[in-house]
Amino acid sequence: MIPFLTAQGYRVLSYDLYGRGFSDAPSGAQNIAFFTRQLGELLADQEITDAVTLMGYSMGGSIVAEYATVHPDKVSHVFLVAPAGMQTRSTLFDLLCCVLPGIGDWMHASFAAGRVRRGAIASPKPADIAGMQAFQLARRGYLPAVLASQRGALSESQSQAHRTLGRLGITVVAVWGRLDKTIPLSAMGKLSELNRDVRHDEVMDAGHALPYTHPAATVKALLDA
Repeated sequence: MIPFLTAQGYRVLSYDLYGRGFSDAPSGAQNIAFFTRQLGELLADQEITDAVTLMGYSMGGSIVAEYATVHPDKVSHVFLVAPAGMQTRSTLFDLLCCVLPGIGDWMHASFAAGRVRRGAIASPKPADIAGMQAFQLARRGYLPAVLASQRGALSESQSQAHRTLGRLGITVVAVWGRLDKTIPLSAMGKLSELNRDVRHDEVMDAGHALPYTHPAATVKALLDA
């Protein structure tokens, strides 16, 4: 999505969450507070003092919503793309991995990578995205980070954060994939209940992967809403 945002005059800073990409993969819990601290440290390191527009995709939606409630003076707009934190569909495998200490860790370490690879074959991805995913799966610390996030950040409700954003008056725009099987469209209704000022739009033929399957349409929806 970055080229489409810069074409509209935005300066974009993108970063890897802990355990992903080239960021460190520390062990331990990965809750929302863990990730909002990382975001705050990033902005401080880059000496960004002006109010920013925060964009969060999926779990990133939970992170930016929480950060904006804690630091409202540092945020001008919040852009949410298929945000987690309200309603998420999880597979039985993911649920068992989350609720079974020890056994769940073994299950995830043994089978999660294969499930991701099979999913990639069933739903082909652009070559660059597929390559990034393969790199992730080969990197030590990635799968434990995913499980830690499922047990932490992805299990936390962001209902209170969205209520607070409504009271603070921060502009919030949310874009959803009409065919999303991970974050159902019913989450849009839930978000509207929590913050009636949110501006919504949909990408009609997109699933949960809309940032890289429909980047131009997603950016247009965000900026037009």
